[in-house]
Amino acid sequence: MLGVAVGVATNQILNGGHWAWWWLALDLALAGVAAAVAHGIAALGAGEGRVVPVAWPTLIHPDGRPRTMGEVSPRDLGAHPNRYGAEGEAPYLARDVDRGLERALTVRDGGIVLVAGARLAGTTSSLARAARLRLPGHRVLGFVDDPRVPLAEMIERARPWAVRPSGAVLWLDGLRRDRLTELAAWPPDRLPDRLWVLGTVRAGEGAGPEEHPGSAVAVLRRRAVWVEVEALSPGERADLAAREAYADLRPLLSDDEQPVLLGRLMVSWDQVRAALTTTGQDAAARIALLHAVTDWYRAGIPRPLTKSVLEHVYAAYRRESAGHRAGITPVAVRAYSRALRWATRLRPDRPELIVAQAVSNGPRYVPHPLLSALADDPGDPAHWPVHDAMWRYADRFLDGEDRCRVGHTALERGAFPAARRLLDHSDAVPDALDLFLIARRVLEDGDLVEARRWFGRALEGDDPEVGARAMAGMGIVENREGREDLARSWWERAVETGRVEGASRAMANLGTLERAQGRPDRARRWWERAVALDRPEATPRAMYGLGALAYDEDRAEEARSWWERVVATGHADAAPLSLYNLGLCEEKAGHEEEARSWWERAAGTDHPSARPMAMHKLGVLAYTQGRKDLARSWWEQAARTGHAGIAPAAMHNLGGLAFVEGRTEEARTWFRRALKTGNPDICPKVMHDLGVLEYQQGRTEQARSLWERVLGTGHEAVWEAMLALGIYEDERGRVAEARGWLERASEAEDADVRRTAAARLRHLGRWSGERARADWFGRFGWQAYADPELLRTDSDAPSEGADGPATA
Repeated sequence: MLGVAVGVATNQILNGGHWAWWWLALDLALAGVAAAVAHGIAALGAGEGRVVPVAWPTLIHPDGRPRTMGEVSPRDLGAHPNRYGAEGEAPYLARDVDRGLERALTVRDGGIVLVAGARLAGTTSSLARAARLRLPGHRVLGFVDDPRVPLAEMIERARPWAVRPSGAVLWLDGLRRDRLTELAAWPPDRLPDRLWVLGTVRAGEGAGPEEHPGSAVAVLRRRAVWVEVEALSPGERADLAAREAYADLRPLLSDDEQPVLLGRLMVSWDQVRAALTTTGQDAAARIALLHAVTDWYRAGIPRPLTKSVLEHVYAAYRRESAGHRAGITPVAVRAYSRALRWATRLRPDRPELIVAQAVSNGPRYVPHPLLSALADDPGDPAHWPVHDAMWRYADRFLDGEDRCRVGHTALERGAFPAARRLLDHSDAVPDALDLFLIARRVLEDGDLVEARRWFGRALEGDDPEVGARAMAGMGIVENREGREDLARSWWERAVETGRVEGASRAMANLGTLERAQGRPDRARRWWERAVALDRPEATPRAMYGLGALAYDEDRAEEARSWWERVVATGHADAAPLSLYNLGLCEEKAGHEEEARSWWERAAGTDHPSARPMAMHKLGVLAYTQGRKDLARSWWEQAARTGHAGIAPAAMHNLGGLAFVEGRTEEARTWFRRALKTGNPDICPKVMHDLGVLEYQQGRTEQARSLWERVLGTGHEAVWEAMLALGIYEDERGRVAEARGWLERASEAEDADVRRTAAARLRHLGRWSGERARADWFGRFGWQAYADPELLRTDSDAPSEGADGPATA
């Protein structure tokens, strides 16, 4: 770009010295387009020669042969340096999985063994120890994980060494989803004899947001030896704490309630974490660079991160972090160059943060593995989500299956807007489950039009299990739009597929529909069928519904039994709601302390409805027991949840509590906050109560206006508003208006309102007779005593209209 500018300037000077800015702008624009096209070609890998596997240098003997397993160290195989050992090596800590791994490598001569666990759980160390112990003479082959190299080619590279008497090991550390998919598709009988495929898998990798029977992980669990490495067990904790070298870890190990991962205790975090919080002249450039390189692999971009690609991605990250428009604002090149030199340099106080790793057709940049570990740890101050700049890069420069793979990763990472963009193209068909999960998220967001479109796309896939679930989702869309017959049709179609997951969800939904339409017996049959299928999603929902039916029919013990079973499942939605309902059961039985216990458990969840409802009920319970401060605390917490129904109710209660305690301004504030929510059930009550407050403060016109607004809502609070208006008119001497309001209020269903209205009417009758006599005496003076006809009873007293006393 700079060359273009200089060239244009030279041309203009030589051309008579007349400067034309538009020439510079045009040439710069054309140069930018050319650079983008060139980058796109590089990103897509055009022009590459044959891509071949590149072996790990640490696994190659000086004579060019693969080393034997006995000749390599755990660090050669990918284990992190141990901060407690000399030069990163320390004695191995025995794990509970060791015997199982040793047995798996002994009972047969070749096969697939995968060790799965959370990042830094110790999967690599455990597998390396077992392999070095049981397969010391096997040649070990490991290749740089170049996404362009198929797994089949790696296996073929290992085949010649496997046929030798010593056998061979193909070492696959940190298998990603694509590699797991390739491995699951590899026919078991085509694996060379005496070849072991040993790999580690991060927990959750390859399963997707939801695992289903056809996923790569599910297939490999059946075909391979699958071993799970978990947090330290009590025995492992005791063994570690007993070693003097790890004495400083004893406080962490003493907390049995806190899961501890072995690797997290052994690695040195501080050096890498400090690099992510660097300060100084190039701090922004350094952090943008580290984030860009790390995110490339977190997003699963299936291309090498070459120098030219990194320059482009870095520029996008710097613009995003500075809040500038993509592709418009220039980025300082010198700062980038200095940051890259800083990150790729090995220093005494820290390792290389970015490594230029040899792959076929040139080097690629990879991050230090602890950068990804820190980035993916929500509890670490250095944590960050994958930047949107990376997802947009993938959407722009990838296509077809590659874009779909990155879209799947975005979905796994909860980046739903990015996943929608990446999966919403016509050049490839995404995985049906991914489409279904996007549809479900869109449905949760309330966009029924888009939900129908995504469910429809999921139905077009070739996964019958997902198809049945998509039918159940289409039924939900139709039901929410009020087309209950269409909803029923979709759910019945899902049931007819016989696919257990989709059919069970449809049965649960059909039960809900039947109950809403007043057919509890049909609802019960659908829910009982869903319970019988014993599925983790639908069965708890069906049990919840059966409990609701029992509660409706006053079978409290049966309801309690169903809801307790739901709680035991730990279902994310039905269990918290069941906790709340169990509190209702105990409240109905008069067991306040038991009710409090259930509601406190519900309030301790993160359920968007059960939590605020339980908080509100705990406030009501505390208030009825005279514990007003505790009631206020619970209601304030409920108000902060922002729940559409409960938060306004809590604000209303807080206003009422402040009112009765004489804190008028605080009460007015809470009432007004409640009114701003616009809740149609709470706002009429709040308007009535705020009217009472304003009336007592002498703002009688504001009070009347609020009560009259209640009348237009059609809410049950209109009766109280009529009563208030009757009292208001009564106290102003407008007898006819008062009588009209009070007579209407006396027809209320609420007994308290009826009694109060009747009492005010009796008072109004006595008062109006006295008022009539006084009025007539004021008009006729002494004649009122002379003419008995002028002294009528209150029932005969005339009402005064615009033209004087009415006549018959």
